[in-house]
Amino acid sequence: MAQQTGKKVKKLFSKEDVTKATKVDMFEFLRSHGKGEFKGGGRYPKYVINGHDSIVIDRRKNYFYHNGAHHGDNIIKFLQEYEGYTFPQAVGYLLGEDFEQHQEYDEELDEPGEFEYPYRHDKSMDQVKDYLINERGLDHEIIDYLIDNNYLRQDAKYKNAIFVWRELGLPDGEVVGAMAQGTVIDHERFGKRGTAKFIATNSKKNYGFNVTLGKPETYYFFESAIDLLSYWSTHKSLDNCRLMSLEGLKKNSIVTYIQETYLHFDSLPKNGIYYGLDNDAAGHRLFDHVDQFINIAAEKGGKAAPNVREIPFNNHIDQEYFQMYEEIAELYPEVTWEMLATLHKVETNMSGDNKISNEFEMSSSLAVVPGPHIKVEPIDVRAALTEVAKSISELGLTADSLDQLYPSEKRTEYQKIFVQDKLKTTYEMYSSGDYEVVKEVGKDWNNYLKEERSKGLLTEKTPLAVNNREADYVYGDMNETFTYYLQDSESKLKIKTQLVDAFGIHPSIVSTLVQKGMIRQDVNDRIVYLWNDSGIVVGGQIRGTFLDKKAFGRAGYEQKIMDLSKEGYGFNVTLGKPNKICFFQNPEDLLSYWSLNVDQIKDTVLFALSDNKPEHVVDAINNKLEAGHTITNVEMCIGNNQAGMDLLDNMAQLADFNLKNRSIVTDKGAEIGLLSVRPKIGVDWLAELHAKKERQARLDQYQQAQNQVMQRSQEQQMNYSRG
Repeated sequence: MAQQTGKKVKKLFSKEDVTKATKVDMFEFLRSHGKGEFKGGGRYPKYVINGHDSIVIDRRKNYFYHNGAHHGDNIIKFLQEYEGYTFPQAVGYLLGEDFEQHQEYDEELDEPGEFEYPYRHDKSMDQVKDYLINERGLDHEIIDYLIDNNYLRQDAKYKNAIFVWRELGLPDGEVVGAMAQGTVIDHERFGKRGTAKFIATNSKKNYGFNVTLGKPETYYFFESAIDLLSYWSTHKSLDNCRLMSLEGLKKNSIVTYIQETYLHFDSLPKNGIYYGLDNDAAGHRLFDHVDQFINIAAEKGGKAAPNVREIPFNNHIDQEYFQMYEEIAELYPEVTWEMLATLHKVETNMSGDNKISNEFEMSSSLAVVPGPHIKVEPIDVRAALTEVAKSISELGLTADSLDQLYPSEKRTEYQKIFVQDKLKTTYEMYSSGDYEVVKEVGKDWNNYLKEERSKGLLTEKTPLAVNNREADYVYGDMNETFTYYLQDSESKLKIKTQLVDAFGIHPSIVSTLVQKGMIRQDVNDRIVYLWNDSGIVVGGQIRGTFLDKKAFGRAGYEQKIMDLSKEGYGFNVTLGKPNKICFFQNPEDLLSYWSLNVDQIKDTVLFALSDNKPEHVVDAINNKLEAGHTITNVEMCIGNNQAGMDLLDNMAQLADFNLKNRSIVTDKGAEIGLLSVRPKIGVDWLAELHAKKERQARLDQYQQAQNQVMQRSQEQQMNYSRG
């Protein structure tokens, strides 16, 4: 129904239409189509978007609530407030496809169901080919390759392009999901996007459309399947790589893809990891994140593969802003236009609003740091740049000291390096003349492809490399051997400050383990404990050194087991010719107990369990016996906590445990006595170590005071005798 008002036609919706739109399942819709990212599960998953981190979705009520703003509403209101839709666009989009309707949420059924491919294929591919080749500008040879290898289909009902998600990106890989891309452009129904786009129900989590070409020695990430294919269209020589769509800006998808690629193909990204993200604030923020935290070795035992910012139009400058930079710079002799362009770029990606485009809280008058009460809104760019120019002039900054404009005590030394490098490389881009002044700055790889085609690019002149390969790469079986894939830091400072200075671990213990390579520090300043089994590294675990309870929960620090680590094993140290094993709940307890008894412990295996399963205690005992050690007794050095109590209780339930003799029956039939050794004061051995040091400090303080009293008394007696 439409109402004529002058020259404009306004779409009206009935109450029934609006009611139907509000019944679309909010969680499922946002998971497939939202610009943000879900964190957590259960009835109240958190949804992070536009810097807001206090929005929760009530899956039972199909309702959102923004804790920071103290209000909530239905899906239509959410799309208006956070996804940028008008009311007609939101309702039209929700009514435009058969989205899953909201059902009563059952927490017991929270786990996603098995994926079932929902589409019936059309006999023809004509509408899909016409849309992708003629409307989106994609290379026809690539489209034919996708069709021939079962990556692309046409839906019989809606004529949508179905991008089939194949596991490992292989033509014969299991179908684990799908994304439907509409082929009919209708901005009134589908808003700014113009077409319908949605992910099939129960598609594999943290996955997306992906294609593997040869042996993947280079990784490429994109925000969408269209961007992926647009980039490929302009780089048809690509081979021995994996092209992967994140279906948005999902950090977890990057990790999933990297782990899967390495484990299956036994291939590390020796030629680099390329991020073909959009040229917007969100794209630049994601690259900042991965450049800090994704450090994967290029080759086994080698340095990290380079993270490459493959963002299109990154060197474009809007001509209006370029003129503004020059005009303001003329008013301040100490300031160059390149400085202003650099700061505008790193803060907001040269936008007209205050939405921050970096992960390091680099903000002045141009950008705002995200927060619960922070609103993204347009700013007076000229006034903001003038304030920046004043600050540069007053502080006497140069191109090499622009980082002083952003002091932050929260930044680690590692992050400070990123800040300095980001400013330096951006400034050099402009000062070297590697920029282009344009009327309108482009955004993504499909924009880039269309622009190049408008200039006369014919990708069809270039043959598709994957079609010319003489013999296909024979893909190996899943790699099941642990390999240390992290890049080590050149510094060991965090190990010392965390283990020795903060925890009080004996310095000689830490020094010895670092020298033997059993404790390492990676480039993200995390401590890595490697697991040794008869001289072979069979696993490891990571412990972060930066406190962040929002990210890591109650523990406050990142803690995880490395991929392909030996199941049920753990960090362990063998001293002398062991006849005893002492078990601990974590490496820090092991090191604390050792520090408390550094001069007494001999001929012992100190073993930190990686989980709370009692059968793994027995496995470790048998493992050490098989290694030739003569183990005669076992001590469970467990803390005074619930997990420790549960472990001991569960040990008593094992078939291998003789309750009468309190012993473990080994695979060889021998019985080994088991003794519980607990901290006397602290809840665990780390707390025990702290308590002992505090007692010793008090004793030292008391002794010092007594010595001072005695010294004064002696001085008084001497003075009296002289008198």
